[in-house]
Amino acid sequence: MNFNVPQYIEVEDKIAFQLTLKQLGWLALGGVGLFFLWQLDSTPALIIIGFPIVLLSLAFTFYKPAGMTFMQFTLNGIFYLFKPKVLTWHREVKTQGNRKPRKLTEKKQKASINRYVKEKTLKSSKSLADLLDKNSKI
Repeated sequence: MNFNVPQYIEVEDKIAFQLTLKQLGWLALGGVGLFFLWQLDSTPALIIIGFPIVLLSLAFTFYKPAGMTFMQFTLNGIFYLFKPKVLTWHREVKTQGNRKPRKLTEKKQKASINRYVKEKTLKSSKSLADLLDKNSKI
């Protein structure tokens, strides 16, 4: 049995006027916003508020920074601003032969880190004490 396998599955289908459904939705949303402003019957409001609505509608419809949609770009910017920026480094464990690396429980990892910090602090305090003893003239 032969089946036809679609080739370009990441390309969205064009619905009307060579625009996708998302693009038509963004343009329609901008048009609805302009329509409500027009119903206010205030020409300055239509010009002042309508211009950014048109720009945002066109940006969300056609602008693709870094190869992604403007909506994705905007959401990534918002998430970057509000998510905590913590970088955690995990050392790679190299294994020899067929041995599997053992995983430490979280409790053992914390104990190992605390022991390392205590040893490091003790070494630095001993070196500081030695330095003070050598330089003191009592």
